Amino acid sequence: MLLDEDLLRLSLGRNDCAGLVLGHLASGQNLLMIGRFAPSRSHLEKALALHDPTSHRALVRQAGLHPHVNARFSLGFALFLLGFPDQALAQITAAIAEARGLAHPPSLAASLAVGGMLLSLLRDHAVLDEWVAQ
Repeated sequence: MLLDEDLLRLSLGRNDCAGLVLGHLASGQNLLMIGRFAPSRSHLEKALALHDPTSHRALVRQAGLHPHVNARFSLGFALFLLGFPDQALAQITAAIAEARGLAHPPSLAASLAVGGMLLSLLRDHAVLDEWVAQ
């Protein structure tokens, strides 16, 4: 089984940008889950920067969720945990809008779930009500 670092090293060696997107996304999410928020943020920002919507279209089938949307809402949660609630909310709101625009229900559901958790922690029920009404 490939580890995140192996995927990144292999993708870098092959100049495989799609593999780098997935590798940075996986690394960022794994680091987020173990409480390493700053390196998580760095990986997620790299995934966002490397993603090309045209050439990485097939990644949605491979990853299940749209990688750009996934990286964006994951980055939002990392930013919240790093103490940047306004930036976090902006990232997650953008992820929800992007998922709606892509008409990709799994990505929208995941974005709304993470956004709902964030809004609950922020006790911002007014925005949560707006999201539910859309």
